[in-house]
Amino acid sequence: MNADLVLEGGGVRALGHVGALTVLEEHGYTFRRAAGTSAGAIVAAFAAAGIKPSRMADLLRHELEIERFREARGLARLGAGGRLAAILRDNGAFSGDQLRDWLHDRLKREAGIEHFGDLRLPPDPEGPPTPDDERYSLVVVVADLSLGQLVRLPWDYRRLYGLDPDRQLIADAIRASTSIPFYFKPTRLTWGDASQSSHLVDGGLVSDFPVGIFDRGDGVAPRWPTFGIKLSAARPVNMVANEIDGVRSFASALFETAVGGNDRAHLADPCVAGRTIFVDHLGIPSTRFDLTADERAALVKSGEAAARRFLVDWSWPVYLRECRGIDVSPDPGRRLGS
Repeated sequence: MNADLVLEGGGVRALGHVGALTVLEEHGYTFRRAAGTSAGAIVAAFAAAGIKPSRMADLLRHELEIERFREARGLARLGAGGRLAAILRDNGAFSGDQLRDWLHDRLKREAGIEHFGDLRLPPDPEGPPTPDDERYSLVVVVADLSLGQLVRLPWDYRRLYGLDPDRQLIADAIRASTSIPFYFKPTRLTWGDASQSSHLVDGGLVSDFPVGIFDRGDGVAPRWPTFGIKLSAARPVNMVANEIDGVRSFASALFETAVGGNDRAHLADPCVAGRTIFVDHLGIPSTRFDLTADERAALVKSGEAAARRFLVDWSWPVYLRECRGIDVSPDPGRRLGS
């Protein structure tokens, strides 16, 4: 069974994605395309490259030294004052280059891929007409601060920047999408005959969970589902998410709403929530780079449990009937999510 994937960002909590993918694969799903934001883009890249979830777990639990991502270099070595100076000078306390180098090395070693051209899909005679610049098995969501908009890489390389998408490095796009504002330095993309440049940061700033990115817009029913994996529990409508009792809590709520408010509005639609796997992140902050081995294992287990719960209720025929108006269900009385 084919499926497309959309993976939410979530920093170190992305191990939950791996657990969910492990269970989906056990149930016979093959991942055709994958999109992700921030840390979700890392797991999406592994999936698009054909790396098995069991191997992803090894890479992220045992080979990825995530605490090195905030390894102090330059001004950051001078402590809190140095990190503040780095933010003022470079717009980020840490370089983020360690992540980029690690990811580039693992994609090349594990799957023999480096550039987006290595993930180009052949034309699909049975599918909808797809522009050449959108025939890739991976999409990385980035925020371009200079242009002030969401960017989908590699889809938008040529349209926005005049760059050949096939020649762009996958690790560079993911490094940009994981640039948490003020935490990691933005990625600078030079374009327009090197006369212009854009500052690229964490895609979560504009859409942390772009679950509709692969949806067809021609009115024809999809041939397979798109599953979203979100690194937070499903929330009741109108539940208070942020208690505000001062400047600090107000600032935190402001940032959290800016990042996730639009995506949560989409999740109020049962046809969006009904194809989304909600993974409990166990209260672990996204930037807890000193996770213990037990905490890493617990996040994977949480993803596995979430996917198993999801698959108990999931029905592709029911989704097609209730969300696409096509009744192919052998059980017309069943409803989505029930």
